[in-house]
Amino acid sequence: MSDKPVIVLKPADYSNYSRINVIGDIHGCYTVLQQAVGEIKDDELYIFLGDFLDRGIENAAVLEYIISIRDRKNCHFIEGNHEANLKNYAEDGDVRGSDFKYRTIPQIKDIDKKEIRMFCRRLRQCEYFTYCGKTFLICHGGISNIPPLGLVAVSTADLINGTGSYDDYAAAAKTWNQTQNSDFIQIFGHRNTGNDPVMMYENVYCLEGKVECGGNLRAVKIDKNGITACEYKNNVFDQAYGLGVPMLVRELRKNTYITEKNFGSISSFNFTRKAFDRGIWNEQTITARGLFIDIYSGTIVARGYRKFFNIGERAETKPNILQKSLKFPAKVYVKENGFLGLLSLYNGEIFATSKSNPFSEFAGYFRKVFDDCCKDTVYLHEYLEKNNVTLVMECIDTVNDPHIIRYSQSKVVLLDIIDNDIEFSRRSSEEVREVGTKLGIEVKTQSCTLDSPEEFAKWYESQKKETLDPLAEHIEGYVIEDASGYMVKFKLPFYSFWKNMRTASHVALSGGSMDRSLNRNGARFFNWVTDKVNKGLDKINIIELREQYVKETGDRMLPDIPQTPDSSESTD
Repeated sequence: MSDKPVIVLKPADYSNYSRINVIGDIHGCYTVLQQAVGEIKDDELYIFLGDFLDRGIENAAVLEYIISIRDRKNCHFIEGNHEANLKNYAEDGDVRGSDFKYRTIPQIKDIDKKEIRMFCRRLRQCEYFTYCGKTFLICHGGISNIPPLGLVAVSTADLINGTGSYDDYAAAAKTWNQTQNSDFIQIFGHRNTGNDPVMMYENVYCLEGKVECGGNLRAVKIDKNGITACEYKNNVFDQAYGLGVPMLVRELRKNTYITEKNFGSISSFNFTRKAFDRGIWNEQTITARGLFIDIYSGTIVARGYRKFFNIGERAETKPNILQKSLKFPAKVYVKENGFLGLLSLYNGEIFATSKSNPFSEFAGYFRKVFDDCCKDTVYLHEYLEKNNVTLVMECIDTVNDPHIIRYSQSKVVLLDIIDNDIEFSRRSSEEVREVGTKLGIEVKTQSCTLDSPEEFAKWYESQKKETLDPLAEHIEGYVIEDASGYMVKFKLPFYSFWKNMRTASHVALSGGSMDRSLNRNGARFFNWVTDKVNKGLDKINIIELREQYVKETGDRMLPDIPQTPDSSESTD
């Protein structure tokens, strides 16, 4: 018995054609498409590899062209991932792709949707055929092998999106080359992050050439003399699309650990809870933290901090490593216990938002508290008109969103002023203080300056011994900023303990069992809360519960607990 996989589907025989032309991802680039295809010849077969629209500036011309040739028997159209947007648009469904919404639709809006639907019915998931003694598999995404049951066992998703993640195309191509003989040739498009050539192996060809960014429209021509790789330079494209913010948007959208929310022409990008829980940190997930971009104009509307970490949370933030790596002097600022608010100017109007949603209840809380605190809105507008920046603030709302630390009143605290630029940069601390003073709002408080590794070690050890007396004055912790701008945060024992107790209180409220890892005083508090729940407690405000607990039990000195990474990163 042969060890070769048995292919259930029988390949088509295209030997009647004098040549087979396979054209790669087009992405709305009509001029270069005409250069690559030329005049359609009846004795040649034309296979278009998908991703017909999006990103380019000639989408309408491309769509009209492929509609005009859709009924020709010698023109075959492979479905790419971007065709999902085109299908949904033609059926008046939900279009999720921002690029399609804000760049493509305005270009194709005058084309009859019935004609588009008829074109979409011509789409194929792959081409599988023999020609001149060789076998060919052509699909949009690229797969690694043929399963024992044949192509019927390959999912449509893999044919369209490819085997593995977006960056796994090279591994898939290598596996194909190693498992299939040289006369079984695969041709795909869609992904080419490593800028590989058209011919990756003698039996693997990649036709993704970044045509929409001024790259090449790739094609292969197959005839009795063999396979010829062709590349056609695209000179008609959005000069900014392959650079700066548009490229950043594309990279963010590729990352499955980043979520995008759309608000008209503005999208917000934030890392997901899964990224936080699994510690998936790379350039994209660290950047996507309160990042608002006008997708249509390719400009940054507002942005918060890049993600930074707790002491001890990662290998590079271990205390002994920080003692060696921090650039001194390092400034230590008080970390306020609220939620992040961002404020900038967009189209001449104040843009105030939480980290993810300018229309959320938290954004509303922020606007209300800021309006109550700001003393000079005229200066605010003037400053933002002259400076393309985001004012980053901590919002403490004692009424709608009490956290762990008690504050006497609601307020905003100006933390930083960040440039609305692709490169993360902040204004000086002197400018922050000046702006805060003129607006009449608080500015972050500097606790001290650490001038040496020895001072850092001594300071850190002293802070770990913070008293846990609930009736003493407490803060959430500190943010340390060294001389190079590197930032790391430290959550104090009191905050960490009562954050854990807040979680335990919610468990009690839901009827859950006590976590056995709680120490004796933590267990007593849990039992006390459980008793309150049994007597009718129906909501948790940990500040009020803590103070009531101390009043009723007199238990003021709760023991120290190990410092743990903060797990309360807000998704709002």
